[in-house]
Amino acid sequence: MNNGPALARLRASAGMSQEQLAQRLHVSRETVSKWETNARRYDRRTAGEIAALLGADIGELYEENEEILYELSGCVPRTCALRDEELYAALNVFLRTLKEKDRGIFVRRYYFSESAGEIGAIYGITEGAVRTALTRMRKKYRKYLEGK
Repeated sequence: MNNGPALARLRASAGMSQEQLAQRLHVSRETVSKWETNARRYDRRTAGEIAALLGADIGELYEENEEILYELSGCVPRTCALRDEELYAALNVFLRTLKEKDRGIFVRRYYFSESAGEIGAIYGITEGAVRTALTRMRKKYRKYLEGK
């Protein structure tokens, strides 16, 4: 992820030093520095806290494609020993197990990087229904990978 420059820009725009942000988040200034130089990543909860403190939208702390990859990365169990090419192959097999509509939703989100709103408009469903479907499919994919 390359979200450090976005954090640094938003922090500076808010007129806050690294030290001030660190104090408000109850972390060290060094931690904030590492986030800004991409030496470390903040988690989703911390991103929400940072966004609130800086008066920003959480999406401003992530590039859109990074957010999409972050969503999908949670599907891969920590114990998974598959190499990247094996994960791609497993994903292709998994996609064939999905109904056509679900497969389309999954591919549009994670391959074409379309938003839930855009996908919902295509399939005539709400954005919430798309998010729910994606959550369920990610859980199914994780279970599928756990069996590998």
